[in-house]
Amino acid sequence: MPRIIQGSWLDEYMHYTRNQESPALFHKWCGISAVGAALERHISIDMGEEGEKGAYQVRPNLFIILVADPALCKKSTAIDMMSDLLIEMEEPVNIFAQKITTEALISRMAATMKMEGEEVVHNSACMVIASELGVFLGSDAYTKGLVGVLIELYDCKNVFKYETKARGTEVLRKTWIHLIGGTTPTWLKSGFPSESVGGGFTSRIIFVYSNKPRERNPFPSVDYQSKDKLIKDLDVISRLKGEVKWSKEGREWYRVWYKEQEVKRESMTLLGYSLRKAVNVVKIAMILSVCESDRLILEVKDLELALSVLDEVEVDMGHAVMSIEKSAKGSNLEHVYSIIKESGEISRVDLMRRMSYKHSAVELDEVLSTLLEAGMVKEYEVTSPNTSRGVRSKRMYSMVKEE
Repeated sequence: MPRIIQGSWLDEYMHYTRNQESPALFHKWCGISAVGAALERHISIDMGEEGEKGAYQVRPNLFIILVADPALCKKSTAIDMMSDLLIEMEEPVNIFAQKITTEALISRMAATMKMEGEEVVHNSACMVIASELGVFLGSDAYTKGLVGVLIELYDCKNVFKYETKARGTEVLRKTWIHLIGGTTPTWLKSGFPSESVGGGFTSRIIFVYSNKPRERNPFPSVDYQSKDKLIKDLDVISRLKGEVKWSKEGREWYRVWYKEQEVKRESMTLLGYSLRKAVNVVKIAMILSVCESDRLILEVKDLELALSVLDEVEVDMGHAVMSIEKSAKGSNLEHVYSIIKESGEISRVDLMRRMSYKHSAVELDEVLSTLLEAGMVKEYEVTSPNTSRGVRSKRMYSMVKEE
């Protein structure tokens, strides 16, 4: 069956969501997630040299988390518009959209698997749609093993075994998992334990942060003709199967870029993300290629566009990961820095008055010392005449202006 949309599926999706208030960036990543979901485990690309079998294959599954303050950017609305398309497909994706235990997740994935003799005819597959990530993960996701299982399933293992109390060993074959969720900076700070920073789960996540919604629209309309076209073409995309091939130019572009890629080391979370960026470029390039055609050939333009999509989201990714990495000291640093920023210029005496409910003088000096060493604020003396004591000196602080 030929496609209906002339041009890119993702462009049509952006047209479909144009009247909704969520940031365009959120809709773009929801669209990318939708196509990845439709592709499921059906396509892959070998990462070996030309003519040689690679050490691993890459499939277009992703862990995407939209991050914004509550209600500001309508994260859930953006995710719901995407999930509506998947639900209305001829063969809907196996979706989890509520809090779930590790055993229930494994059981649900096992139920989707179908065998004919020794052959797997339906994969152990699921998509997690968590408009509220905190609800899906819960407070015990790390201690109860759910996060560990998500990490292992991310690599789309051919065989995955899990010991359950009730049913013994569950065996999943041809696994696939794909996740999109939404959360707030506040939840990221409390929801991820400090030991998870830069670890297996957070390093696999693409954090999409925004604090800039589109123009407010009290009567957002929906183009149902566009929606129908998007669903029908997702059905076509879902039938694609086989190996994606590298074009000669695409392979050489990736080789050069991979060797020259700069690894971000300014935070543990960004370091983990950077080390996996190359794989994400390939995953997203596969999705963007399929948005355009059924050829299953990875071209330079697909890789360049995938890189630009990731570069775009990295501009503000630090705002999200900063929330994860905040310790008590980090929170104190941000608080003092925000007071100095708000004041423009403030004396140590006034700063101490404002912070005395929370910090001793020694603790405040430690925070100020860190801000000074980081080049975030500057310190200087201001003198003023005092009729009774001569000249009075005050220690002042202000922000360092960026060049």
